[in-house]
Amino acid sequence: MDSVLLLTLRRLRRPLVLLVVVYAVGILGMVVIPGVDAAGNPAPMGFFHAFYFLSYTASTIGFGEIPSAFTDQQRLWVTIVIYMSVVAWAYTIGSVLTLVQDSGFRHALVEQSFRRRVQRLHEPFYIVCGYGETGALVCRTLDRWGLRFTVLDLNRDCIDAVDLAHYASDAPALSADAGSPDHLLAAGLTNPSCRGVLALTDDDAANLSVAITVRLLNPRVPVLARAMTRGALFSVLSLPLLLPLLIFLIQGTAGAADGTAETVTNTLRAVLSMGGIMTIVSAMLFPVVWSD
Repeated sequence: MDSVLLLTLRRLRRPLVLLVVVYAVGILGMVVIPGVDAAGNPAPMGFFHAFYFLSYTASTIGFGEIPSAFTDQQRLWVTIVIYMSVVAWAYTIGSVLTLVQDSGFRHALVEQSFRRRVQRLHEPFYIVCGYGETGALVCRTLDRWGLRFTVLDLNRDCIDAVDLAHYASDAPALSADAGSPDHLLAAGLTNPSCRGVLALTDDDAANLSVAITVRLLNPRVPVLARAMTRGALFSVLSLPLLLPLLIFLIQGTAGAADGTAETVTNTLRAVLSMGGIMTIVSAMLFPVVWSD
């Protein structure tokens, strides 16, 4: 279910239930209380007339007493229902105003609008994570080249800067954690038109999270991650080497669950052999990769 609709129903559940109860009780009372016509004959009110009367009475329009003049009992009941509906509507309107001012609800609206703008992108685009000096320079360059892009940045001021920038085309931007898989998916990571992801934040851990998330969710999309320390670069380079180990470990766990000793033994040998090879190769190649 849509997050905005779900949040709305969750916050307005009690006011809406109160309104339904007030109207249901009011309509039932109008139907049960006997009425009379102009000739003094019994004239009970139907559910439709009761609903119609309460609808325009609670909205303060006031068309009068229909289908005939009310008895004193009916007028007393209508008076009680009017006060009940005023309290219910006041509670509902107050809840709506509180919901509109809620930061979580407003962020959900912004994120929903962002998702829709990204979904309307059908030309090639890039995802830019981090709109600092480097990110802004990259976005201006992409815009000059006629390429579309989306922006993710935790800093709200940076997102405002994107909205105020005079780009040739619309640039969807969202104030959110770029390392979150949900936010990357919202930015169009799995969109067929996505051509790459640029992790340009000032936090190496965030850039690493973006790189790993992109590799896991959509390996076909190239990712460029900014790194200030060797540790961050090593983590990114080691991810493809760790995937075979994970596969071997999963197979070994499945073999142990089935009680197959031979499968477990072969898996342990493969894990130990590959671990040794990766350690030696990584130690030899990492300084070269870093210096280049």
